[in-house]
Amino acid sequence: MQSPKILISSCVYGNDVRWNGSNRRCQHIHDWAEEHGYELVPICPEHELFGTPRSTIRLRAVDGEIKAFAGKKEIYSQLQQKSKDIAQRYDDVVGFIGISRSPTCGLAAGVKDLGRTIKAPMHQAVDCPTTEISSMNTEANRRAFLRRVKKYEKEQNIKQMHDLAVSRGAKTYLDPETRFLVMTSEFLKSKGSCCESGCRHCPWDYKHERR
Repeated sequence: MQSPKILISSCVYGNDVRWNGSNRRCQHIHDWAEEHGYELVPICPEHELFGTPRSTIRLRAVDGEIKAFAGKKEIYSQLQQKSKDIAQRYDDVVGFIGISRSPTCGLAAGVKDLGRTIKAPMHQAVDCPTTEISSMNTEANRRAFLRRVKKYEKEQNIKQMHDLAVSRGAKTYLDPETRFLVMTSEFLKSKGSCCESGCRHCPWDYKHERR
């Protein structure tokens, strides 16, 4: 069985892809991934776009709009598109670990003249849980990230089972944990109205309110 994948900034993985050709390898994250059965997949939008070594990249707000400059060249849209391309290339990943202060992989990247930080393009591009390597230095934070990843994995597995059942024209699928049959959204929709029972795939988005 293939191990679930977690994207990681390539320099943190140990590859020499920082702007000056160095890396920020963190052995403890390799140990953590091996312990919990995850495959780390190194990515670097900047290296893919511009190679290594390269000019440093600075984020700046210009008339309220986010810009990225490598020297005098404005490249923010390129960083965004490359991050989206990578996210689509690895659409089965269950997490992403970036590096702080990176213009593409920072969770709270600084932007000159903006007055606040932003999620850099890689964190915006993926749907899975994300964090930074600096937040993985404590056991509490590692446990918290693992819980988020496990929850996301479960949600994705449910979605896959549901979508497969719908594609086959099945009314239900078997939940592997509870062993209950779960009705698909298409089957529920065919009933014409909501039963207000809080079905997992309710097409009417019914939310049960506790009283």
